[in-house]
Amino acid sequence: MPADAAAALETGLAPYRENHQARWSAADALHLTLLFLGSIDPVHVPRLAAIARDVASRARPFEIGTAAGSGAVRGGDGVAWLSLASGGREVGIIADALAERLPAGVLAGGRAPRRAPAAHLTVARSASQALIDDLAAERLGPARVTWTADRIVLLRSHLGPERARYVMLGVARLGEPG
Repeated sequence: MPADAAAALETGLAPYRENHQARWSAADALHLTLLFLGSIDPVHVPRLAAIARDVASRARPFEIGTAAGSGAVRGGDGVAWLSLASGGREVGIIADALAERLPAGVLAGGRAPRRAPAAHLTVARSASQALIDDLAAERLGPARVTWTADRIVLLRSHLGPERARYVMLGVARLGEPG
């Protein structure tokens, strides 16, 4: 997510942060997840980057806009996210194209990549049902933002007790030759 969009979202989320304890996503870590790949041998990263470039070359930049929040609490650990008012269809098309091109044997155990059930932007983990409900009803104000999606980024995530850290492994610009 571009820095200006992340800053605008931070402003919209401020009242929620003040009123709810959660592990909030840092502004520099906000992103839409296309696929969850899990543990991958680093030898496959160049191939995955090439696949991302190929898929990106066939897409064009598009607008993404967030909508009211939602989330889920399972096993006592909640995740809060913002749904997409616009751009969800395009995100789904790109995610499907990436998943279709992944070669067998790249993912540990030969499993298939996991795709989010619907395009969304995770904003907090360890979220309470009260936080999820407040975001869904926009009780503390709207936390909406719009930006232009113009790239696919291959990230390695390091999930920690305080916050997730992400390391960029590759970038593929939408509409540029692969």
